[in-house]
Amino acid sequence: MNENMKENPYNITPRKSVRDTIILAFQEMLKEKPFEKISVLELTEVCGVSRTSFYRHFSDKYDLLIQIYKNQVDEICVTANPVEKNILHIMELMAREKKYFTRALLNDRQDTLKHYILQRSREYFVFRLEQVCGAGRLSEDQLATIDFVSAGIQHLWMLWLMGGARESPRVITKRIMDNIPESVRRCCE
Repeated sequence: MNENMKENPYNITPRKSVRDTIILAFQEMLKEKPFEKISVLELTEVCGVSRTSFYRHFSDKYDLLIQIYKNQVDEICVTANPVEKNILHIMELMAREKKYFTRALLNDRQDTLKHYILQRSREYFVFRLEQVCGAGRLSEDQLATIDFVSAGIQHLWMLWLMGGARESPRVITKRIMDNIPESVRRCCE
């Protein structure tokens, strides 16, 4: 860590690793500033690390954004919980960090985060059908259904989040589950 750590309004306490410190600082900065206004230089100054250190861990700030979300979602999805419970945990995470997720989505001009969420949802349902339900290799029709389900889930939570997340995570989770076709829902238990 750099001993000349710049005074900053984010009160970032260095973590065990440079990577964790950068992640924490970026999350805090996103709560206060639009994504496009945060530079790697400013972020590294807030963290007290060099830009070289930043680039050892992340290719750019879009990569950092994806890694943050990926870590949070993967933590939830690796559990053997029913799908509904995992979706609820993700909705609760988004509700708790509403400001962060809203800013991240509004300012993600490359749609990197949206693309990752769609891809992760698809992978999750394919895994559930193939492994948990023993469906084996899925047909093109089944994969198309999963694509529609994943896109629908993404659309619903984005509408909810961008609309101020007024309804509870439980209500949105129920709406999502109610719209998953029976052919996919049977493997969600």
